[in-house]
Amino acid sequence: VLPLTAALVVGQHLLGQVLPAVAMFDRFTPAYLVLFVAGASAALLAHREKARRAAAPSAVLLAVTAVAFILGAGSEITVRNYFWVDLLVGGATAALFLAMAQGRIRWLASLLALRPLALLGSFAFSLYLIHAPVLAMITAYVVQPSGLGTLESLLLLLLAGCPASIAAAYAFFLVCERPFLTIRSLRQLAAELRTLISGLGARWSFSRLPSAAKAAPAPRTVQMEVTDP
Repeated sequence: VLPLTAALVVGQHLLGQVLPAVAMFDRFTPAYLVLFVAGASAALLAHREKARRAAAPSAVLLAVTAVAFILGAGSEITVRNYFWVDLLVGGATAALFLAMAQGRIRWLASLLALRPLALLGSFAFSLYLIHAPVLAMITAYVVQPSGLGTLESLLLLLLAGCPASIAAAYAFFLVCERPFLTIRSLRQLAAELRTLISGLGARWSFSRLPSAAKAAPAPRTVQMEVTDP
């Protein structure tokens, strides 16, 4: 499946260089389809011997090729050729995780298993979804008005954008992603919504109580001992 998908996507991209109607599909970043299939293929190939021997060398080869291209071509050419850079970096990442799934490169697997990185990985998909609009807002309302130079603007974007993106992504994860990790049906969804609404209603009612009522102590129970005369 992976070779067929890669051939179709690469063919579309090359054909788009001469046919504007075909080039319109590049706005949907079709390279990501290849990367999705590469990740799924890595999971399926984790227990195959041929893949075991080829995973680490493939990761090194693709990573070295990507770094060499970026350093040799420069930033402007790299930006214009993100399609190929995405394929190289994504392919190297898929091969790297395949190697780690097979018990190789254990030091890197142990590093990625550290609690902060594992926590970040738990909402990485939300981070992927939400980081672009967060960075765009910081660029428009913080970086550009600052009037800083190119390097200083980049540093400001990194310092402000990274924590803001992570915080926004975690909030997005809690609201939009985590509930559906356990909800498997519309009935469960309706029950969760009723519980959420009931909890919000109870908190709102409690917040409207006078402060004296909130602080009123619970009634004490007096126990009396009765003896026979």
